[in-house]
Amino acid sequence: MQKEFKKAKLSILPPLLAFILILIFFALNLYGLYKEYLLVNLIVEIFLGIALIIPLFFIFSFLLTPSKPLWLDDNYLEVRILNKKITLKYDDIFTVYHGGETVLTASIFVIYLKDGRKIKIKYLKEGRLASMIIYSKLDHNFFIDKVNLIHKFFIRIFNLLTSFFERFLGYKPPKKLEKIEEIVQKYKEKGIKKVFIVKYNHLDLKLIDKIFENSDISYFVFDKSIPNPTNEIVLEAKNKYIENNCDAILAIGGGSVIDLAKALGVSINNNKSLDNYAGLLKVKKKTPLLIAIPTTPASGSEVTWASVIVFGNKKCSITSPKIIPSYFYVGEEFISSLSKENLINSVMDALTHAIEAYLNVFKNKKYDVYAVSAIKLIYENLENAIENNDINAKLALFDASSIAGLAFSIKGVGNVHALSHALSYKYNLPHAKTNGIILPTVLKTYIYNKNARKKMAFLAKDLNISKESSSYNQAKDFINYIDLLVKKYKLDVNIKEIQKDDINFLAKHAKKEAVPLYGTPILYSKYMYSYMFLNLFSYYKKKEKK
Repeated sequence: MQKEFKKAKLSILPPLLAFILILIFFALNLYGLYKEYLLVNLIVEIFLGIALIIPLFFIFSFLLTPSKPLWLDDNYLEVRILNKKITLKYDDIFTVYHGGETVLTASIFVIYLKDGRKIKIKYLKEGRLASMIIYSKLDHNFFIDKVNLIHKFFIRIFNLLTSFFERFLGYKPPKKLEKIEEIVQKYKEKGIKKVFIVKYNHLDLKLIDKIFENSDISYFVFDKSIPNPTNEIVLEAKNKYIENNCDAILAIGGGSVIDLAKALGVSINNNKSLDNYAGLLKVKKKTPLLIAIPTTPASGSEVTWASVIVFGNKKCSITSPKIIPSYFYVGEEFISSLSKENLINSVMDALTHAIEAYLNVFKNKKYDVYAVSAIKLIYENLENAIENNDINAKLALFDASSIAGLAFSIKGVGNVHALSHALSYKYNLPHAKTNGIILPTVLKTYIYNKNARKKMAFLAKDLNISKESSSYNQAKDFINYIDLLVKKYKLDVNIKEIQKDDINFLAKHAKKEAVPLYGTPILYSKYMYSYMFLNLFSYYKKKEKK
């Protein structure tokens, strides 16, 4: 293959003609203003003066932007910038992007190199064809999309305002109980007579007996298998709570169990149907006394102010300081039987929370410290917990999960969660596991964002996993660490449930969740979300290999 892509013949005449015509009207109106001094002439003159800037911008853009034709060969490509020549191998290229072209604006063709540089090309004829040819020679399936700058500006303003006002929303993390006996003590202090217990279905009932032994507090156990709790299950729990005259809640389980308990508390102490409280700060009254005992180091739901519930055909989050548990307890009696598979999936969920909170554009140094601390705890204890079943290492991972929960409660999550939530909603997949599968691919796109790259480089140095000197290579080493972690624990898999016909729906779902709510380092377009789902689409990858 040999092909040359030449300079596109975009005409300078339209903006030049527009400039001349506006200038003529400007001069005539100026003459009228000089003769009669009418206010209307002054106003028209101001508007014409502003209007002159627009064609002038396009004229200067056309004149000052050098043309950069391409020469493509089977093994390399050549970029010619005026009299200079740059030769690149396809192995040097990370990805390419080509934007649309109009008569007035330049077509934009960008080559992103693996060393962090990028070459911008304007006025390139057949730029989309060049993009397709180059892309077909690259060894990956993801790309960087171009985002409308005006759209990005308003999203970032929203992110900035959100970050500022979140400091005043009254988030107060719950207190951690150090001994199991303190659980009953807290209920007694509030005069509780009967506790409604929400638990996962494999919990040994002897552990519940241990909590309430030698006390006069009775309890009712609500036992449901709920990977993604629904509004119907919450209503069922509410009816049981009222029937059994309960006056407090104890949640024992993973994130979905604790989310169910939070939503139950909202339903009990607030009069409207539960869907009225989906969103931010809509809950009026605090839940009954709620204590959480997490059994997986995943969601950090025991410290967060969100409860994710499925309402009919959509998955929504109830977010309010009024649903945060009052206390939580982590004890080895509740985590000793945690399987290796559940542990690694859970920890990857917590790691995703911490990484996404840290990389987000929201500004908050305090919660950045929390996120980094959680990442470091996971790095230091994961292998010992999994390979040696070390109980102290496991407890450290639970601490990491709670700290990560604190971080993302204020700083939020990002594109990994947007993609993962769409999958768990559509196919009822375990959210923790899909987070681990998706995380490395999303991080690979973030390396071309300056701030995210700088933060990943800091993590690589802080964890002492990189000896490189450049921030790009340090960030790359951090991503490689995450990639190797995923491969080591066999999370580098396709998600076979994805159907090709569902990708448009999944992309819309992910974009609606993330934009503008999440302060993601890179704003994904719907097209980019679609492409990311294609990466996870097993049929697509099998076809590629063939």
